[in-house]
Amino acid sequence: MNELVETVKSGLTILADVSLRTAAVALAGWAVLRLMRGRSAAARHAVCLGVLAGLFLLPVMRMALPGVYLEKASAEDAAAAVMPQLQPLGVHTGAAGATNVALRDSRIAAWPLPLAAAYLVVAVTLLLRSALRVRRAWRNAEAGEVIRDQRVSQLLSEVSLRQGRGFPPPGLRECATSGVPHALGWRHAVIVLPVGWRAWEEFRLRAVLAHELAHIRRGDWAALVAASVYRSLFWFHPAAWWLERELASLAEEACDACALAESGDDRRYAAVLLDFAMIMNGEAVPATAMARGSKIGGRIERILAGGWKHARPLGPKALAALAACTLPLMLGAAMFRSGQEPVPLSAGLERSELDPLSHRAIPGARMSATEAGELEARLNRNPEDLDARARLLGYYYSNALAAPWLAHLLWAIDHHPEAAIHDTYPSWVASSRGLIADDATFSRVQDLWRRKAAENPANAEVLLHAGQFFERIDRAQAKRLYFAARAAAPEDPRPLRLLSSQAWQEITPLWQRFLNREAEAKQALQDALNSRDGGYVGAVAAAVCPPSLLSRTNVDPRFRASYESQKSACLSLYARAVELDGSNREWSNSLAILRGQMPAPQPHPAVQAAKSPAPSQSPQPEPAAEVTPAAAPKPPMRISVGGQVQQSQLITSVEPEYPPLARQARISGVVKFTVVLNPEGGVSNLTLVSGHPLLVPAAMEAVRQYKYRPTLLNGQPVEVVTTVEVPFTDR
Repeated sequence: MNELVETVKSGLTILADVSLRTAAVALAGWAVLRLMRGRSAAARHAVCLGVLAGLFLLPVMRMALPGVYLEKASAEDAAAAVMPQLQPLGVHTGAAGATNVALRDSRIAAWPLPLAAAYLVVAVTLLLRSALRVRRAWRNAEAGEVIRDQRVSQLLSEVSLRQGRGFPPPGLRECATSGVPHALGWRHAVIVLPVGWRAWEEFRLRAVLAHELAHIRRGDWAALVAASVYRSLFWFHPAAWWLERELASLAEEACDACALAESGDDRRYAAVLLDFAMIMNGEAVPATAMARGSKIGGRIERILAGGWKHARPLGPKALAALAACTLPLMLGAAMFRSGQEPVPLSAGLERSELDPLSHRAIPGARMSATEAGELEARLNRNPEDLDARARLLGYYYSNALAAPWLAHLLWAIDHHPEAAIHDTYPSWVASSRGLIADDATFSRVQDLWRRKAAENPANAEVLLHAGQFFERIDRAQAKRLYFAARAAAPEDPRPLRLLSSQAWQEITPLWQRFLNREAEAKQALQDALNSRDGGYVGAVAAAVCPPSLLSRTNVDPRFRASYESQKSACLSLYARAVELDGSNREWSNSLAILRGQMPAPQPHPAVQAAKSPAPSQSPQPEPAAEVTPAAAPKPPMRISVGGQVQQSQLITSVEPEYPPLARQARISGVVKFTVVLNPEGGVSNLTLVSGHPLLVPAAMEAVRQYKYRPTLLNGQPVEVVTTVEVPFTDR
């Protein structure tokens, strides 16, 4: 629905823009006609034809030619233009709680639909009306009797030769439904005469034939049909109605001049026009009728005054000058853009040198704004171009442009939840909210993934992508999706790998007590043991029990309890795996090694050779006193400490520099890290937990300079795992 509204809104915007340009061109044409009042009607009619042709070409030229702007955007304008796109999605902007423009309610945004419907109804009605009138005129003409009178045929040939139309002459038909003569068609034209033409004197017949033949020679029929089409399409524009009337009026005046040149008697010709006007009496003739138009009185007055004799036609030089003036006018109307040059999407955005996600592969992250625009054009031509969409997704995420990033992400989820685009970081990061600032939008993304998983229960790709999204949000939901993917594709190793990795994270706190999740870990181990999927249990056992554990003989007494807890879990898992699937030799051997029923595998000979001294270096007997077990330093212990408690041990803290772009965009919040402190109290490692991408680099730079008092355990300094929160307040 939103895509339809945006498309319709874009079309209405283009229509309004073309309408303004139409007014400029029509106004210029009107001014030229005013200056040419002393010229012939044929010359002024040529100007109107040029205006009509220009108005038809204007939309094409407007889209095909590049825009020309009077003002260039400054650096301040660039930053200001980017700000609306950097506003966090879903921020309330008023008392009524209106959301960001990118996600406004569809009922509010749907106003273009009734407007477009009204435009289409009127336009289609006018087009059908014009088409029916033309069809009716042709049907009446074809129903009439063909005129084969020798006198009329000879007069038509004489007039045709004088006007330079040549052969073949147009057809002649007699129509009983019309009381005035008129002409139809262009290449295969027909002159229609009323029933009483046989009683006409030769002067009247010659004048009528000269007038209608001039219409055919000049192509007035085609010009009037084109003007009618343009007026139907731009029915709301006064210029379209004015141009149609002006073309009809000037065409009649030009043909009057041809008929007067043929007949030579002004008064008698004016009397003929007056007779036909009285006969017509408001009759609507859908053709180039001799008495057509509401300005018949003005035409008769002009004829009687002899104005047609003094009208000077345009010569070749005048036509060339007119064309030379028209071309710049059309180019200006098509290329001129109001305001200042638009700012590229990435203008004013500088990527930080400290990129916390630099190890991630982000397609399109280093594109320019011009390249992004070209990719958007590719998507307009082919929305299924997933490569272009993936690169744009990376480009918008890297530049913190929330609205287009979310739009492409939602389209990809809705149309191609199975595509590899969801394996890229800019798509995957949506599970940690990424650039999503409000809960409603985040729930919308979650609901879309749930719906796609429900619609594709047998598509492993969709289920895996949905599971990876829910990994950080709802681990139980992610596990169900991984199991569904395993059932849909039993030979695919990815579901099992993801399930075993998740189980490892859940079970590990059994022996890594500093994580303080021992109860949850026991439940996770029990859930794995209760499973009836032997492959799953065996994969969990292999993940939880590394080969080094199976071959370990000497364990430091300080870690004995953790080792025994881990080994006990491994024994239980391998025993359950063998119970469910005893044909797997790997699980049987691992279980036997853990029980001490068979020796652990020896290192590869090449590895053993690398550990042995070289042949040229004869091993020297070592003194008995030097054969001691404690030769290498032991790694320090690591404990977990709450963030509030560890905050009291902070000696040196650095105030983060508020990114200027984030401040201008009014982006605030807290950046949270999991931090590992070395025994000396310095920061040795930190992992991002949450925070806005524009704030993360500055927060990381500050936290890396933190210094804490060493934490002692039994008098010995130990490593500490804690959390650090860095607040950014827009002040």
